[in-house]
Amino acid sequence: MSAKISSQIIRFSTFEVNLHTGELRQRGQKVKLQEQPLQVLSALLERPGELVTREELRNKLWSADTFVDFDHSLNAAIKRLRDALGESAEAPIFIETLARRGYRFIAPVNGDSVSVQAPGPSSKLRGWAILAMIGLVFVGAAAWLIRRTIPNPESTLTAVPLTAFSGSAVWSSFSPDGQQVTFAWDKNLGWRSSELFVQSVGGLGPPLQLTHTAAPAFLSSAVTAWTPDGRWIAYERYNPKPGQRPIQIVLTPAPAGGPEVVVQRINSAECGLSWSPDGRYLAFIDRDLQQEPYAIFLLQRDTLERRRLTSPPKGMFGGDRNPAFSHDGKRIAFVRNLNGATQVAVLTLASGSIQMLASGPGTINSLAWAPSDRGIIYGSHVAGFSRLWRVSSTGGDSRPLDIGEDGWAPAVSERAHRLAYGRGTSDSNIWRIRLGKDKVETRSPLIASSRQDSQPEFSPDETKIVLTSDRSGPREIWVTESDGSNPIQITKLENSATGEPRWSPDGTKIAFDSRVRGKSDIYLVGLDGAEPRRLTDDLFDDSVPSWSADGRWIYYGSDRSGELEVWKVSAMGGSPAIQVTKHGGLLAFETPDGKNLYYISANKTSDLWQINMPDGVEHRVADAPDIPEYMSCQITNDGMYFTMPDSSSSEMHSSLRYFSFVTRKIRTVTSLGNLTWTQGLSVSRDGRTILYAQQDHFNMNIMLVDNFH
Repeated sequence: MSAKISSQIIRFSTFEVNLHTGELRQRGQKVKLQEQPLQVLSALLERPGELVTREELRNKLWSADTFVDFDHSLNAAIKRLRDALGESAEAPIFIETLARRGYRFIAPVNGDSVSVQAPGPSSKLRGWAILAMIGLVFVGAAAWLIRRTIPNPESTLTAVPLTAFSGSAVWSSFSPDGQQVTFAWDKNLGWRSSELFVQSVGGLGPPLQLTHTAAPAFLSSAVTAWTPDGRWIAYERYNPKPGQRPIQIVLTPAPAGGPEVVVQRINSAECGLSWSPDGRYLAFIDRDLQQEPYAIFLLQRDTLERRRLTSPPKGMFGGDRNPAFSHDGKRIAFVRNLNGATQVAVLTLASGSIQMLASGPGTINSLAWAPSDRGIIYGSHVAGFSRLWRVSSTGGDSRPLDIGEDGWAPAVSERAHRLAYGRGTSDSNIWRIRLGKDKVETRSPLIASSRQDSQPEFSPDETKIVLTSDRSGPREIWVTESDGSNPIQITKLENSATGEPRWSPDGTKIAFDSRVRGKSDIYLVGLDGAEPRRLTDDLFDDSVPSWSADGRWIYYGSDRSGELEVWKVSAMGGSPAIQVTKHGGLLAFETPDGKNLYYISANKTSDLWQINMPDGVEHRVADAPDIPEYMSCQITNDGMYFTMPDSSSSEMHSSLRYFSFVTRKIRTVTSLGNLTWTQGLSVSRDGRTILYAQQDHFNMNIMLVDNFH
C-alpha cells in the first residue's frame, strides 16, 4: 500500500499550499486549481530542488489500468499549474522544465517537514524497524556532531570596510593579484565629480587618485577592469568632442595613472567592461543604432576590431549589460534586461549558445564569477532591499549569501580568494515647491521617511497624493492627504517592482503596474482596501499605465506585438487590448480635454509623438525637447512639463521646464536641485505647486571579504 502524506502546509513566495485539504492560496486568497495540477504541485513540493520525472508524475496521477494521452494530459496539467502560479515556461519562477525528463521546483520553500505514515507492519517487521530506528538515531547523532565540527564556509565569513568615506565609493575591481582595488569616489560632491582611485588591501594611507577628469569629460560609468598583466586599467568617460560617439573607453596606466590611450568610442553609457584572462579581448556594452537594445561586443586589443556577441530581441527596452569573463575564459556571464525583467545569463563563446541561469529575485544589477567558476555572485534589489545572491554556474536555485546585506556590484579575486562589494544606504523623499506671483519660491520636504518615497501624483481634485514607497518593506502604493499627512498603504503585493500609480479622472481608482507574476501587468485598486484587480492577463510585459480623459480606457506600454507599442484596454476589463501606436511607444498621455494623445517613443527617448484623436494619425512633434527619462514629464492641453539635467553643474542638479505645443519654445520654470531623474513629477493645475522626489541621502562604501571560495 502506498505511503500517505500527513496534514501539511507548505509556503513559497506569496503562496501557501495545504496538502491535506488540497487548497492553494495566495496572500490568503484561495486560488482555483484543479485536482491534477494540484497533485503535480504536491509531488514537486515533496522534493523541492530535485528532478521529478514524467514517469513518476504519470504513476501519481493515473493508475496502471488507466488509458489516457499521457503526454498531452500532463502538459495540460503543468500549463494550468503555471497559469495559477502566474509564470511561463519561458521565464520560470517556480517550476523548471528539464527537457524530455521531467520537472523541478526551483523556488525557496518554507514549510513543515513531510511525515510519512505506512500501514502497521507485522510484529516481526516491527522488531527490525525498531532496531533500524535505533541505528538511525546513532547515525543522526554522529552526523550532527560532524556538522558541528565542520562549519558552513560562508557562515565564517566577515565583511569589513575597505573604504569609509563621505559620499559614494562604488564599482570595485581587483588587481590581478588581488592586493589592490579600484573604485569610483565622488568625495560627496555629486556623481559628475567622481574620479577613479586605487586602494591597497590592508593599506593605512589614503587612496591614490588615478584620473583627473573635468566636465564635460567626466566618468560615464564607474566600472573599471584591470588588464591581466596588471599594467592598465580600462574605464569609460564621456567624449567631449562633438560629432563623435559620446562615450570613450580609455586605458590608464596602473597603478598610479599617467598618459592615457583611447581604444574605442561607443554609444552606450551602460555599465560593463571585462578582460579575457589572456588579455587579448575586452568585453563591453554598446549598440549600433539608438533604437536598438544594448548588446555585448568584443574588442580585440591588438587590432581594435570589434564584433557583436549578443543580439537581444529588438523592440525591447533595456538589453544586455555587465559582462564578466569566466576565469577559464570560455564563457561570459551577463545581465539581460528585457522591459525591466532581469536575468543572469551565460554565453558560451565556442558555440554562441546562451543559458538563462536565474531570474531574480528582484532586479539584478551586477554580477561576478565565483572562484573556480563554480557559481555566479550577483546583486539584486528585492522587496525594498539590496543583497548578494549566489547561483550555480549550471543553474538551479539562487540563495542569499550570509554576508552581503544591502550589497551590490560584487567583484571577486580568484587568486587572493577575496570578495568586494558596494554597501550603501539611501533615502529619497517627496518635496514640494510653491511658486508665488512674484516668483519667490518656497521649497520644503512634504512626505518623508527613512526609505524610498517616489512617483508622486496629485489626485484630480488635488486633495490627495498617491506615491510609491518601500517604508513597509517592498515597494507599495500609498496615499496621503495633500499636505502629506495620514499616509495609508493601499496595496500589499510584496513585490519590489510595483509602481507608476495614476489616478482615474474621477479620483476613485488608481492604475499601476507590478511584476507579481514575473511579467509586468496593469492593476486597478480603489481606496477602500479591497484587493487590486488585474486588468491585463497575458504573457507579455504591460507597464506604465495612464488614463483616458473620460476614464473609459487605460493606456500602457506592451511588447505583445514583438516591439514596445502603446496599447489600451477598457478600464472595466473583459475586452481585448487594442494597439494604439505603430512607431514604437511606451508612455502615453491624453490631454485633459481628450483631443490629443501624446506619447514618448520607446525607440528613441528624444521622440515625442502626437495622435489627433478624431483621425488617429500619428506624427512626430517638431522641436520637441530631448527627454532623458519618460517618467519625469506631465502633459497639459497646451504643453508638457519635463525635467532636464543641468549640464553646467558638476552635481545631479536639474530644472523643471515647459515646452509649449503652440510656440514650440522651452522655458525654465524653476530649479529642482538634487533631483533623481526617474522619480516622477506632478504639477498642480494652476502650475504653482510642484511635487517631485529628491534623493536626500546616498552613501556607498566598499566592503571586503577574505577567504571567499
